[in-house]
Amino acid sequence: MDIPANAKYGIIRETSLRTDNLLSVKQLCSLAGVSRSGYLV
Repeated sequence: MDIPANAKYGIIRETSLRTDNLLSVKQLCSLAGVSRSGYLV
């Protein structure tokens, strides 16, 4: 299943805003297989 990058960035954003999240945006991007430079805060 191929998930578009914009959907992955949306999931990363939602996850990073969670109070119980312990991972950095850099780590989340790495796990999702997307570029950190493509993530806009």
